[in-house]
Amino acid sequence: MKTHEAQGKKRWKVVKEADDEYNDREWEDVEAEALIKAQQDMGETMGALGLAFIKLTKFETEEALYDSQRIRAADSKLIATAAVKASRACRDLNTQSVKYLDTLHEHLGIMLSVHTAFFDRSSALLTVQTLMSDLASLQSRIEKLEAAASKIFGGDRARLRKVEELRETIRATEDAKCCALREYERIKVTILHAFN
Repeated sequence: MKTHEAQGKKRWKVVKEADDEYNDREWEDVEAEALIKAQQDMGETMGALGLAFIKLTKFETEEALYDSQRIRAADSKLIATAAVKASRACRDLNTQSVKYLDTLHEHLGIMLSVHTAFFDRSSALLTVQTLMSDLASLQSRIEKLEAAASKIFGGDRARLRKVEELRETIRATEDAKCCALREYERIKVTILHAFN
């Protein structure tokens, strides 16, 4: 009984970990969207700054009376050009970020599927192993009861009845083990087809 409780707790822990991983993935999606939005805002801001400096340069060039004003206008033009180039670089960076984050998002989706598939497989294997352990335990009990009953002349009817009950339990457990093995094999085949 305790082994079944421990296995149930172990399964719950793995399911909880898979759920936590899914929640982490949702959080990563939100973070990725925030990153893209921040990069887009930075590009737009740099573009607006560049346009503002271009307008300032045009105004200073048209209204310049002194050489110092013309020098400042030339400097403003360099700043405007740099800001526009930075805006274009931010747009390119944003495009590349979206491309790489999409690839990463696909890989995370695949990893979640792989994790779930292997969890299902390990859960099915654990069920098979538990049933095999139960069968060995039942067989051992039958052997002990038969040995004890054989020591008594004429046999002990209560022990022989208990042996028959255990044999019936073994037949039911054997059937359950066969079903669990078929399920395990089905999961293995499904995984092989899904990831090949």
